[in-house]
Amino acid sequence: MIVALMVALVGPFFVDWNAYRSTFESYAERALGHSVTVLGRADARLLPTPTLVFSDVRVGEAEDPLMVVSRFEVRIELTPLLNGEIRVVDMRLEQPELHLALDESGRLDWLTAATLHNGSQIDPANVQLDSVDIQNGSVEVIDARTGSIHTVSDVNLNLSARSLQGPYKLEGALALNGARQSVRVSTGRQDADGKIRVKAEFVPTEVPVTLRLDGLLGDSNGAPEYVGDFVLASVAQVETPEGEDDITFNGGQLSRQAAQLWEGEGKFELTPVQLDISELAFRYGREDRPFRLDGDGTVLFGAAPRFDARITAKQVDLDRIFGAGPKDPLAIDQAAASLLASLKNLPLPPIPGAIGLSLPGLVAGGGIIQDIELNAETLPRGWRISSLEAQLPGRSEFSASGELRLGETPDFEGKMHLASSQPSAFAAWWRKGQPARPLSLDPFSVDARVEISPTALLLTGLEGDVGSSAFTGAVTWRKLTGSDRSVVTADLDADRLDVDQLQALASLLRGAGGDAEGRDAAAEQQAGKFGKTDVSVRMAIADLRVSGTRADRVELIASYAQDALNVERFQAANFAGARVEAEGRVNALTTAPDGQFTATLEAETLDELRDVLVRLFPDVDAVRQFAAASPALAPAKLTANFSARAGVSGGSKAALTLNGQMGGSTLEAKADFSGRTDAWRDAEVDVEAHVRASDGLEMLRQFTFDVLPIDGVGPARLDVTASGDVESGLSVGLVASGIGSEFEAQGSVGFPASKPVLYGFDVVARSDDLTPFGLMSGRVLPILAGAVPLQASARLDGEALAMTLSDIDARVGAVTLTGSVEGDFAQRAQLTGAVRVSSVDAGLLSELVLGADAWSSVNAAAENRQGWPSGAFGAPFLGDLSLRLDVTADKADLGLPKLAERATFSLQASNSELAVDGFDAAFEGGRLSGSLLINRSGGEAAASGTVKASAVDLEGLVWRRAGRPLARGLLDLSVDFEGAGRSVSGIVAGLAGGGTFHVGNGELRGISTAAFGSVIRAADAGLALEDAAIRKVFLSHLDAGNLPFKALDGSLTLAAGTVRARNVTVDTDRAKAFGTATIDLERWELESDWALKVDPGENAVTGAEPQVGLLFRGPLDDPSRSIDIAPLTAFLTLRAFEQEVRRVENLQEEILERDRFLRQLRRQREERSRARQKADEQAAAGNAEREQGSDADEARGPRRNPRRKAATALPMRNPGQGGSMSRISPGAFVRPSSRRCR
Repeated sequence: MIVALMVALVGPFFVDWNAYRSTFESYAERALGHSVTVLGRADARLLPTPTLVFSDVRVGEAEDPLMVVSRFEVRIELTPLLNGEIRVVDMRLEQPELHLALDESGRLDWLTAATLHNGSQIDPANVQLDSVDIQNGSVEVIDARTGSIHTVSDVNLNLSARSLQGPYKLEGALALNGARQSVRVSTGRQDADGKIRVKAEFVPTEVPVTLRLDGLLGDSNGAPEYVGDFVLASVAQVETPEGEDDITFNGGQLSRQAAQLWEGEGKFELTPVQLDISELAFRYGREDRPFRLDGDGTVLFGAAPRFDARITAKQVDLDRIFGAGPKDPLAIDQAAASLLASLKNLPLPPIPGAIGLSLPGLVAGGGIIQDIELNAETLPRGWRISSLEAQLPGRSEFSASGELRLGETPDFEGKMHLASSQPSAFAAWWRKGQPARPLSLDPFSVDARVEISPTALLLTGLEGDVGSSAFTGAVTWRKLTGSDRSVVTADLDADRLDVDQLQALASLLRGAGGDAEGRDAAAEQQAGKFGKTDVSVRMAIADLRVSGTRADRVELIASYAQDALNVERFQAANFAGARVEAEGRVNALTTAPDGQFTATLEAETLDELRDVLVRLFPDVDAVRQFAAASPALAPAKLTANFSARAGVSGGSKAALTLNGQMGGSTLEAKADFSGRTDAWRDAEVDVEAHVRASDGLEMLRQFTFDVLPIDGVGPARLDVTASGDVESGLSVGLVASGIGSEFEAQGSVGFPASKPVLYGFDVVARSDDLTPFGLMSGRVLPILAGAVPLQASARLDGEALAMTLSDIDARVGAVTLTGSVEGDFAQRAQLTGAVRVSSVDAGLLSELVLGADAWSSVNAAAENRQGWPSGAFGAPFLGDLSLRLDVTADKADLGLPKLAERATFSLQASNSELAVDGFDAAFEGGRLSGSLLINRSGGEAAASGTVKASAVDLEGLVWRRAGRPLARGLLDLSVDFEGAGRSVSGIVAGLAGGGTFHVGNGELRGISTAAFGSVIRAADAGLALEDAAIRKVFLSHLDAGNLPFKALDGSLTLAAGTVRARNVTVDTDRAKAFGTATIDLERWELESDWALKVDPGENAVTGAEPQVGLLFRGPLDDPSRSIDIAPLTAFLTLRAFEQEVRRVENLQEEILERDRFLRQLRRQREERSRARQKADEQAAAGNAEREQGSDADEARGPRRNPRRKAATALPMRNPGQGGSMSRISPGAFVRPSSRRCR
């Protein structure tokens, strides 16, 4: 046993195994069915594992082998060999090269060349392959039908099998025609028919797709065939980088939602002759909203390979796939951009073929494209589109046919047809997502032979119908090869052509070309290239319509090429009411012109021509000026001649003349030019222009001034001269005269390079009356007395639309003005500066925004007693001009009885606002300040402001009596106000606000408090206590003096145009005065009630005081005064009554006092009589009672003395001697006791 083992281990190294290669070749031939030859070495060993190594193994004929293996190594497990089984532990094939060939019938030589005893002596079930490694292998398939060679290289696979009949497993990588991909294959067991089920998966490394196959692999008469199912799908969803919203795919932009999974599946049958695909189902998009395409196809192999495919679908919703659905549909321009970008990079099929596409509906841009039918065949560089038809929204149809060539410079040549019965609906879909623009387009149809490429756009055989217009011809654009120049030609014929409809159609067709900004930028860029474009136009139109304007028999033959303008013929028998003719040729137009050009225009009216130009060029200032002046320029007959001759110095001398009649004016103009047009700033220019008009107003209308008709204005003239070097500066003179006025400007105008135009003029103006010029500007000057003469001079300097007017010295009427202002007219005309005027009128100033004569309404006197104007506000005076001025005025008329002096304020004024800020002026010994703001909105104006007065003498503000001011003192006032209305009276009627006032150290004239004492004395003297008598005496003394006061204070409220002063108090030592006042500003009337009373002193009575009421009623400047004497009459009456009461009380007291005295005398007499009687009776008594009687006498003694005194102190009056009460004098008691009076 040990010896046998040693022999097994060591023996193989001493055995010549090359002698056994024939045995290996024999067994290999039986296994493969082809002859096997080992040309290299053969090595083997038995232990520990039987191993065989051969090199240069060839299968098939040795000289032309089917397969060559550089090195073959196999290890076989020993134990199964003892049982007659072969278990290959591992096998390695290094650099195997498999050479296969297909004959003309598509049969594979591996199958046709196999021997009949293939594997007949080997039981496939007894052979097991654990691991077979194929390293760096290759496969070459030669197709005899086409001569093409297909290669599989870099084959690195691992194979395992339970038996030679399967199942097999294979995994690895290979390169198919240079494209690397991973491979995974699994099979079942071979059936009795020799077929085996094969599942395969291919995943290319450079393309994110996977291909899965599942079918039966077999052969038929030596030709392999593979029949089964396939699935071709994207590997994973495309994701954009973090923070980005878009990804780039095939040169176009797709949203994150647009990059979705796709999958195609179906059945296939693959033979060397053809590939049939059936039941194809292609799905694209997210699972919740995919779209599906169904179809089938065939690929023929052989000498004439070809494919045919037919694709159908129910409906494809691009809005849901690439957009956000119906809420945010995909814009047509986005879909078109993606399509064009995809076409540029679309790969061409490697073999010729045809494809057909049928789509019942395609949702895009919020609309449905119906009945899409596409039939196309391949071309060497693209596709031949046999037919492309579709029904577009708006009952529109589109069809095309031709050749589409792809690549870096895709182009199309063929026919196109587009028609729409509902252009508005078509436009709404076609221009989806763009700013809405009105479209007035009739049904249209366009047919043309089209050639489109990056360097050309040709529309030949053009036939179009738009509404009632029909045209034929051709329009082409070509870019010249090797040059940056391009050529545009247009050749059109039409019996009737509506330019509006043609523009609407052109606007519609370019409507999906991007947003407005993008189109404007492209237009600007294209405009910059126009100078490098040669243009040739031939046009013959019998009836031309532009914006409703008709032109008859329009013919144009013209070209512009190589800087040469050639107009062979241009004529219009009736172009917008004018006959126009032009012809001529000018070479080197933009450098050194040489040639002649003549144009004539005759028109009885220019209205139609104006409408056309405004329609075509609405934003051009010159067109707007012409439109405004056109009524005054007709009838017109003008002739223009241009001639130029190039000189040896590189420049040319050119002359332009323009002569003719315009309305009632005669024009003669001549301009000489010496130099180059591309260096015009260095040229010498000499210009003369003369305009003469028999009617000065008509000339003003021709210069766009809005002038009201005035008789007797007279002729006018305008002369303009300019000469010199353009850049250094032209000496310019302008003289205009007419309408009693003269204007002259002398100065220079320069056009420096890269800088705005510069100018400077000395300006002098004189006018006998400015009123016509107010009418000329479309503004009525305020009503002033007589003419308004003007004498003014100034210096005008400017740069483009910025100017400075300095050294202003003007006199307008009686007002002088000096100062300087700066103007900026770039966007909105604005003047700023500082001026000094001799006087300023606040009313006239407000009319800048309120309109002329806002303070001088004709109906004011009739409707309002004091003349507040009630006429509606007129047009603001400034128009588009705004002012910002610092004003100093020697005098200022504020509508007060006296003028303010040395006024300063800031003025801001525009068409809708006037603001006066920081007003300060001297007024009547004090200061007056405030502000005013007027806002104008349509026919209504709102005014607000403040007024403050400090230490102003009151004498200049109050009314006068007998030539004397009613009051004097120093006034301090503060008032705020605001109001709105459609007239001055309306604003006044709605005024609201409030404030306070104080008058110090003054006096009220015609109010004497001594009048109270005079009336009291008169009453004591017997004045009848009646109102009329008392008023007469009081008034006769009231005006004899004044009432001085320390302070007069009150508060003001302003509401509904009425000023109310409540609780006005007067601080004075002589009297107490207080009251109220109401001023109706709308009617300018005063209503005031005052109470005036004095201290009665010893004349005071209970329940009344010496007081009167002063009532003022009537116009504010001269109210009437009345006296309410009733309080004083009541005081005097009550005082007389109290005096009478006191007199009666005194008489009654005197009577009572006498009665008391008489009673006392009577008692005394009776007591004396009783005492004497009693003394006599007691005298007879005894001495015992003497002492008692003595005491009694002592007690009675004191009672006698008062009686005696009283009797002696009160002398008795005899009633019979005039002592009757009825005759007591009323003045007998003038000082009653306080107890009685109080």
